[in-house]
Amino acid sequence: MRNAMVAAAVEAKAEILPNGRLRGADDDTAYLQHTLTERQVLVEGVGAVVLAQGHASVADLLEVDGFPRERIHAVGDCLSPRTVEEAVLEGLTVVSAI
Repeated sequence: MRNAMVAAAVEAKAEILPNGRLRGADDDTAYLQHTLTERQVLVEGVGAVVLAQGHASVADLLEVDGFPRERIHAVGDCLSPRTVEEAVLEGLTVVSAI
């Protein structure tokens, strides 16, 4: 699914800027911060901004009343936001260890 969406964006001549966190925008400029280097990135002449985001882990389901904690295994975004491929690999690793 992700590859199909990226392909559609490329076909539409959209510029894809990976590893950028939106810090602000005005009429035609987007202000980003590179997530790996923390360097500020200024993108001028912007017509629209599309975000694929999620940079906060969600671990609410790790605490289940009456269920032994040692039988709960966390993978994917509840540990830290990541790609679906990384989450699947983590799931396979946990399943292999059980």
